Amino acid sequence: MSGKPFPQMIKTKLLLGLLAAMAIAPLANAAIIYGTGQGGSPNSRDSNWKIVAVPGSFTPPDSQSTPYDSYIIPSAPGVFIGGGNPQNGVTFNSITNYWIAPHNTDASLIGGNYNWIVAQEFNVDSAGIYTFNFQGAGDNELDFYINGSITNYLGDSNRPTITGGTQIGTRAGGFGYLTTFTGNAFMNAGTNTAYMVLWDYGGSTGALIQQSTFASAVPEPGQVAASLLLLSGIGAYVWVKRRKAASHTVVAG
Repeated sequence: MSGKPFPQMIKTKLLLGLLAAMAIAPLANAAIIYGTGQGGSPNSRDSNWKIVAVPGSFTPPDSQSTPYDSYIIPSAPGVFIGGGNPQNGVTFNSITNYWIAPHNTDASLIGGNYNWIVAQEFNVDSAGIYTFNFQGAGDNELDFYINGSITNYLGDSNRPTITGGTQIGTRAGGFGYLTTFTGNAFMNAGTNTAYMVLWDYGGSTGALIQQSTFASAVPEPGQVAASLLLLSGIGAYVWVKRRKAASHTVVAG
């Protein structure tokens, strides 16, 4: 064989395989879901979190229709974590998040049992399974979903909910403390939606969630293919080295 020694050719192929792996398997960038009221203040609006569904018998203020910017309520009951007049919100890692609602008060939207839903769109660069870990609170209870469709719970127009999405964690049942939401969700590259479903049973209403920064939980398909390519190159190199060593073995007579 002319040219480079055979083992050197394997090394060259291995290097080319590694470069190809780097080219076809970019790492997924971390993405952010902003917390409620983030960057705002009490008695203002939150353009990140949109009110996307309300009880059928509730009329949004100022003749608005869904979706519309949620309200950072000016005050929150003292039993709410971060409550006060004005509300104090909750600060974590130097970021303050505030209670939001579908109108400019914590008062009930209607009488009896009802739901409302608030949503935020965000983007991810690569398809894959992503891990979430953050805290939040809701009055009376709060479900958190990644993607899905808005439907009515048991056909009740006053109780919109989400179906077909991935629920993160379990339903939070308290407003005087923060509940941790943890879980994984598969997302396609591009625009995805985070939903908070608020279950109310009278009295005050509101939602508070902290910022969630998340990244891919498992290798992307491109990374898996690249890893297999790299491993196959390593395997070929090891096989050749072993064959070469075996061919130089001297058998004693």
